[in-house]
Amino acid sequence: MPFSAALRRWWLHPLTSLPITPDLPHCWVAVWWGLLVLPFSPALGGIMIATAAIATYRQRWSAIRRDRIVMIGWAIGALMVLALPGAPNLERAALGLANFLPFLWIFGALSQLITARSHLIPLARAIVWGTIPPVLIGLGQLFGGWRGPIRIPPLIDWILAPGGNPLGRLSSVFEYANVTASYFVVALALALGLLVLDHLGPDLAISPAKRRIAGAATALLLALLLLLAIALTHSRSGWALAAIDLLASGLYVGWFWLLAAAGGAIAIALGAAFGPEPAAGPLRAIVPRAIWGRLNDALYPDRPEATLRTSQWDFAWNLAAQRPFTGWGFGNFTGLYQAATQNWLGHPHNLVLMLAAEAGWPVAIALTSWVGWILAQAWPLLRGRSSEAIALAAWLLAFGNLAAFHLLDVTLFDLRVNLLGWLLLAAIHGVAVNAPERSGYNSETNG
Repeated sequence: MPFSAALRRWWLHPLTSLPITPDLPHCWVAVWWGLLVLPFSPALGGIMIATAAIATYRQRWSAIRRDRIVMIGWAIGALMVLALPGAPNLERAALGLANFLPFLWIFGALSQLITARSHLIPLARAIVWGTIPPVLIGLGQLFGGWRGPIRIPPLIDWILAPGGNPLGRLSSVFEYANVTASYFVVALALALGLLVLDHLGPDLAISPAKRRIAGAATALLLALLLLLAIALTHSRSGWALAAIDLLASGLYVGWFWLLAAAGGAIAIALGAAFGPEPAAGPLRAIVPRAIWGRLNDALYPDRPEATLRTSQWDFAWNLAAQRPFTGWGFGNFTGLYQAATQNWLGHPHNLVLMLAAEAGWPVAIALTSWVGWILAQAWPLLRGRSSEAIALAAWLLAFGNLAAFHLLDVTLFDLRVNLLGWLLLAAIHGVAVNAPERSGYNSETNG
């Protein structure tokens, strides 16, 4: 049947020239398509990735249960459950577990699906291309008067606040501008990785010269679009991480013009925001007030003390000190902070402190150490400038962006951001333990 054959070829197109285990092609390609649609439709993207995970467990259960990293992750999940009974609001704490336990489970499957550095390149393209509709929708939100809500149950549910949320800040299909920025900085790191990959030349043997030039032009355009969108979110963390990504890319490739341009722009913006008078005056004539005033908080001069991050962090630290081993239960920071300050706040704007306050220091230390160990196992694979090393470096930078973002905000409550973060981590683990350089340690034999 010609139509079914064409549909199959279209569905399996992402697998072209990829080394995929024969019994897992549909699982892998479902993850690719899931990533492509994830920001646009978290329900559809999430279902595709979860379905792939279920099928992978059926095919790879023996290998998954022999993977010590996966087992340690599940043990950390068990610690989270053990902290549940002491929560003031048990229902809220149980719901809060949903932000961690299912993703620890998905981690095990994805680390069996994404096992080669060559897998990272097409997956990076899916993530980057998937952000383009939200970028365009965000531009329409700010400059075209586009507004929601837009709902097509169960596939789409966008608030699409008029003028952005908060007002004047691009939020697009996400609920809040900072959430948008946290997703886009991941895509930006991967877009810059694809640009570097297509720039470095024939020795990588990834495609003919004309295709490399076209690929580099496309990656550059996508990176510029993402930079514009991140700038319009007015997220200070997003700005800082985008600047770091540009500097890292310029340094890696030796684009000293990019280093000079990015470094000069950063210096001028910081000088306008924090420089002493009268030196800051001329710089503020160059830099828009929306930038330097956002950097030094001059746009919000009389913020209540309870809305400051230092106040939130201090309160979370004290909560962790009162219950260092069990915490107060996931999600209970909100009620406790509101009772103490009469200000509603969803989280303490720092993931480690949130874990310590809500699940106890053992969970906070164990989870951060576990993640750190996974990243450390991948670090030695960055030697050289092969296409595979560049791809892995881009993924490490992308995950680093998301981890750094969570030091000043917590955006994992959005399914898309949370799922993307766990997929990045699972891919890094899967690639690291299956690398030829580490043939003595893999998820099949290690137990």
